[in-house]
Amino acid sequence: MPPPLKPTGLFLFSTLLVASHVTADVTTDLMNTLNELDSKQQLTAELTTELWQTSGDGPETQGATTLTLKDGPDGFQVLYGNILLNQMQDEQQALAQNPDTTTPTLDTLAHVTPIEMRTHLNSASELSRHLQESTLIGEEVVTYNGEPARRLTFEKGLGTVSEEERDYIKEFDYRMEVWVSDKGIPLKTETRVFSKGRFMVVIKFEYTESTSAEYAIANGRLVTLTYEREYEATGFGDGEQVRSRRTLRLH
Repeated sequence: MPPPLKPTGLFLFSTLLVASHVTADVTTDLMNTLNELDSKQQLTAELTTELWQTSGDGPETQGATTLTLKDGPDGFQVLYGNILLNQMQDEQQALAQNPDTTTPTLDTLAHVTPIEMRTHLNSASELSRHLQESTLIGEEVVTYNGEPARRLTFEKGLGTVSEEERDYIKEFDYRMEVWVSDKGIPLKTETRVFSKGRFMVVIKFEYTESTSAEYAIANGRLVTLTYEREYEATGFGDGEQVRSRRTLRLH
């Protein structure tokens, strides 16, 4: 039996070239799909946000809000219902009388910015931005809700963090997984972030975060139906734990 053939340098180079071409194609195809799902058609939905948070050794507080979102050719609008407005006003008045009172409605609204609200109705551009900052490091054939899919794994380096923050961060890890249908449509994403470092030489800090989002297509747009986030931050002798869940109901 003849000895097995040994790979030549040219063969190895060709293999790496093909692999890098496939990797580039996977990301490029996904980016092209996202560009096609960036419609400006009118869309209206209700966004419910739930929040649970703990600061230091204090008790856990929770709150919930529901807003009506509208996005289309004329711009993005957020509608606050009268019940929600009354709750906000009551909490502001209570806070003026007692600075230690809890404000669950105001706290919940503080954890969802207008940009994050709009992302629920126009998720393609936000996901594209993350892909532009990331590097594909893995691809796996899987199933999602019983259907064939691919799971793409991306990572980000410290280059995506501001120069000022890099001076303090000693450890950093970012992973993003994207589930894609056999037609190339994003179905779900999960991210995990960890950073650790030291501020002003003596103050240590640590931050961990995980998110999960599920997507659908509505009026030619990629929309986020559910978004869950959990993070924990410690530093300056204190800590904070926050969990939130946002749910979109299309009209």
